Parts: sequence; structure tokens; C-alpha cells
Amino acid sequence: MNFNAQRQAFLDRVGSAQQWLALFELMPDVSFFLKDRSGKFMALNLRGCEYCGVKSEREAFGKTDRDFFPRSRAAEYMADDRKVMKTGEPIINRIEPAPENDASPNLVVTNKMPVRDSSGRIIGVVGFSRSVEQVRCTPAAVKSLAKAIEHLHQHYATPLSTDDLAKQANLSVSQFERVFRKTFGASPRQYLIRRIGQEYR
Repeated sequence: MNFNAQRQAFLDRVGSAQQWLALFELMPDVSFFLKDRSGKFMALNLRGCEYCGVKSEREAFGKTDRDFFPRSRAAEYMADDRKVMKTGEPIINRIEPAPENDASPNLVVTNKMPVRDSSGRIIGVVGFSRSVEQVRCTPAAVKSLAKAIEHLHQHYATPLSTDDLAKQANLSVSQFERVFRKTFGASPRQYLIRRIGQEYR
């Protein structure tokens, strides 16, 4: 039996998803969420509850981002969710403001993926946000940095340099490298090789 067959055979034996969800309670700096197609929360870990301002998952169940976050921010979150569900394409390592008050300088790195049922139909979205320690930026800087990361993911197959990305972020090369390393624990070159498997100069 080959790798794929052995792996699938084992996964087919796995029981309830609840055992996987329990893992996210052990990650205090990670906010985990699971939503249905209409954007209603189906599961949240403790950190996710803190961001939503509720004491338990039960209080958030069946509600949407509109119930917890400022209108503009909730609209952004929900637009991202719809895009992931419509295209089937994940959002990978997006840098954005932490889901706190609008003036918060804290950052998170967010990932979202479509959730499929046993027949392959997309029925929701799952994701997590990881706090970025010791990196604080203005909202304008966050957007610039996020633009550079998005550019990296979209154009990884073409020659890129740290200077190119720093310009995208409207930062000096040294500032960009410092913030990037604090955010991802790697240089831009290391990140690209590790995450995308392409050479980077």
C-alpha cells in the first residue's frame, strides 16, 4: 500500500472532529474558528471567544462577525470568507490588525481554508489567526505589509528581491526584514522556500 493509500486508510478510521478541535484550546496565542456558508460560527476556541468578547463558545454559536466586530472590519472578514468559499482557494498567512478595537496596533497572521463535506462540496470556512508578538504597526503600515506578502504569494514564480517587497510595503529594506522576521520567524528567502518551495534571491 502506497503513502496516499495508507494515509487515507488511517484518516478514514478517525472518529469525531471534536478531538481535533480540542487541540486548539492548547494554543493560547491562536484564535481558531469554524463557520458555515452563511458565516455563522460553528466552533470557536478560547482565544476566539476572547476576541469576540464572550465567555464561552455557546454564546457565539450561530452568530456572525457582525455581532462582535466593528462594521467595516466584520465586512472585511465576511468578504474574505465568501471569496474562500466561492473560489476554493485558501488565504495564506495574511497579516492584518488583531480583531480588537480599531485603534489596536497589534497584528495577527490569518489563514483560511474552505471546509468540504464527504462529497467534496464546500459547506463553510475554517481558519486560525496567530498573534504576532512584539510587532506593532499603524493601520496604514499593516495594509502596506499585507500588500507585500500578497504580492509575494501571487508572484513567487517570478524573480523577486527583498528590495522589491520592501518597496511594496513602503518600508526600508532593514525595516521590512526586521518586521518580516518577527512576524514569520524567517527571512523572506527562507519563508518562500519553506512555504512555497521556490527559490528566492
